[in-house]
Amino acid sequence: MKRFRMMKLLFVVAACSVPIGAQVKITPGVVGGVGIYDESQSGNGESATTGSAVGGVVGGILEFGLTENVSLRTGLIYSVRGGNLGSGQAAAEYPTFTETDYLGYLTIPFDLKIGYAAAPGLTPYGLIGFNLGVLLSATAGVQNDQSASGNVDVGSNYAPADFGLDVGLGAEFPGGDVIPFVEVTGYIGFVNIYGSGSSYSQAGYSATNTGVEIRGGLRFKPEVISRIF
Repeated sequence: MKRFRMMKLLFVVAACSVPIGAQVKITPGVVGGVGIYDESQSGNGESATTGSAVGGVVGGILEFGLTENVSLRTGLIYSVRGGNLGSGQAAAEYPTFTETDYLGYLTIPFDLKIGYAAAPGLTPYGLIGFNLGVLLSATAGVQNDQSASGNVDVGSNYAPADFGLDVGLGAEFPGGDVIPFVEVTGYIGFVNIYGSGSSYSQAGYSATNTGVEIRGGLRFKPEVISRIF
């Protein structure tokens, strides 16, 4: 509950920092990169962290500039999460096969972005906010001790949505109508990603997504969009 109260306070402070009558600047953008995720499992008095699943990140963003240094960011971003059951702490529990679950989510971030113009052409910033993910696909790449392998649909094992906290650091490089940026964001899941009818849940286990995304992208000032259309 303390984490939720802190997030609410941050968003209230950001909203109150907007001068009355100020015009909100909206800038669209694109983002892409790679995500490295694992599943933090617990249940029946046990806990384990899987090995990593590596997947792509791609999508579009919208930033609403509230002040010179504060903005709200949202968008639609496809992100692959999951975990590798054949490595990490989970290897001891599953010694005879390797299973990597790839969970494809359409995510909607609601992030507060606070930047500081450190030098001409360089603006470091921090990100913090909530992230809602809708599960689009769930596939397991399986290899057993007989060297047999294949891809299996495991959508029935997982809940239809994920929800958690975004925290990140980045830097953008203003100077023109197109603003490039790079960032590293961490994600901490709050909710159980196992479906209520899955064998995991029925056995008394739960799990959350945890990971890091390394991303780069471009933001476009309104002048660029107006020239296109």
